[in-house]
Amino acid sequence: MRAKKPTKKSEDDGLIRLNRYIANAGICSRRKADELIIAGVVSVNGVVINELGHKVDPMRDEIRYNGETLKREKAFTYC
Repeated sequence: MRAKKPTKKSEDDGLIRLNRYIANAGICSRRKADELIIAGVVSVNGVVINELGHKVDPMRDEIRYNGETLKREKAFTYC
């Protein structure tokens, strides 16, 4: 019987991409969220983010779109 390979834990445990967070908040699709990020209308903890691929901690970070705080609608599940 072969031994299982040790699973490598991700360095960014619990972090998700900003566009996914915005999409899960019900604002728009992930692709449209990328456009909003590039346009500079999304901020994380008071800092405007305009680079794609930025990761956020949904439990700790405050994400704002046009000055309004986003609340996630979907529960994040990892399968």
